Amino acid sequence: MRRRNIYLIGLIFLLILSLLAGCRMNEAIKGRDDKQMCYELIGYLENNDTEGIKSMLSVKTLASPNIDEEVMTAVELFDGKVTSPDSIDFGTAMSGYEEGETHYLITSIIADNIETDSQKKYSIWLHAQFTNSENSDAAGVYLIEISDEEGNRCAIGETLDRFKEYA
Repeated sequence: MRRRNIYLIGLIFLLILSLLAGCRMNEAIKGRDDKQMCYELIGYLENNDTEGIKSMLSVKTLASPNIDEEVMTAVELFDGKVTSPDSIDFGTAMSGYEEGETHYLITSIIADNIETDSQKKYSIWLHAQFTNSENSDAAGVYLIEISDEEGNRCAIGETLDRFKEYA
């Protein structure tokens, strides 16, 4: 009986700790608007605004020696102005986890069915790390992937080191 009580107390303690960790992750999520981030990126692409695109990127991603070329390639791939923003399909996948004292909050946002006045359709994946308690320079958008219906693709940034083995 005594052993069972000790296990029960230990289990309750672990439950409380996991709930507290979840609350910290939820604080990092507050105020985020995935659709707004995508609309902001689409606006930059429509207007060939390379500096606007770069303003969304993490400090670490901006330090890449190829970043200017990658951003320019994206602007050149995206042709025209969006004709009906309401028809864009959005999806989000989010992952929050801890490794010891290091906390991460990572999200991937897809905007699909983006039609432009140049009769082209695009898909955009926007990958962002909103929290990285180990390295604040890594927090922000670390990868943007754009593809059109003809199979042309480009990427700005790269997959996070911890995910390269899965990419």
